[in-house]
Amino acid sequence: MPGERLTFGERVAISAMLQEDRTFRYIGRVLGRSHTTISREVAADRDGKGRYYPRRAELDARRRRERPKVLRLAADHGLRRQIGHWLRAGASPAQACGRVAREHAHRPDAPRWRVSHTTVYNAIYVLGRRRMNVELDVALRTGRLRRMSRTAAAAGRDRERFAGMISIHERPAQAADRAVPGHWEGDLVQGPGNRSAIVTLVERRSRFLITCPLPHGKSSEHVITAIRQGLGALPADRRRSLTWDQGAEMARHADLKTDPDLQVYFCDPHAPWQRPSNENTNGLIRQYFPKGTDFSQVTDEELQEATYLLNYRPRQVLDFANPLEVFNDLLLADGATTT
Repeated sequence: MPGERLTFGERVAISAMLQEDRTFRYIGRVLGRSHTTISREVAADRDGKGRYYPRRAELDARRRRERPKVLRLAADHGLRRQIGHWLRAGASPAQACGRVAREHAHRPDAPRWRVSHTTVYNAIYVLGRRRMNVELDVALRTGRLRRMSRTAAAAGRDRERFAGMISIHERPAQAADRAVPGHWEGDLVQGPGNRSAIVTLVERRSRFLITCPLPHGKSSEHVITAIRQGLGALPADRRRSLTWDQGAEMARHADLKTDPDLQVYFCDPHAPWQRPSNENTNGLIRQYFPKGTDFSQVTDEELQEATYLLNYRPRQVLDFANPLEVFNDLLLADGATTT
């Protein structure tokens, strides 16, 4: 429904709810539409007495579709020719618009030469279908003459972002059944507005927690650096794999395959239960840093104190041992240095 034209049935429903003095927000929720869509619809089709008639609104909408607005670049051949020149020179629509506006900035008719990149995109797609885009014949760098849907565009970004990613379903059985130590789950715990965050890493067998501050932001570069610092000092067989969700912060996950030699597995979208130990531990962290905590104001000492207390807490799943004891026992089993 969202993104499509209102149907006659929806207009009938709008009329009925208006008679019940329902708000635009209420009507939007019922119909699964934005309240602004409802507001614009009613404002465009009310009569002089403020009454809304669905049949007349339907007829008006059909007449508007039959008389579409003339595209600016279809009517202005000079503007279209100059925009097309810069597109053929390799500029993006936004760059072409900016350049043309600059070249005519001091002319009396400067407003004529100011056009938004959205107008250019519309012209490319619409004029292309009408075989009228002679000056825009090179279209976009992508070579497309049709608009890509938001869903397809998002899917393309995800494919690029996670090129070479390995699904959690390919994770070895030893990680899934917690039989072998060294398999970790990770995530971000974020502050208000997602403007600050910390990295949390939980070892699946021992439930041992490592936290890493992100004082310089949560870009992929900073997150990967934090993971390296958190796990890099461990023996190689105690950092076998890391399971994470498909967040943008893991765009550079391939860097972990060589430094610190860690295989990354990705959960399915919207499946936090595939990282159960990490999700549970993140909930425990909120006992020390409630929602709304700005992690940029949390000192490293405060963060590590909370981490120690969580690792020192007995767990029923560990037969009431604590993660610190179990993890150190795993290290000592191989003669490694204790944490």
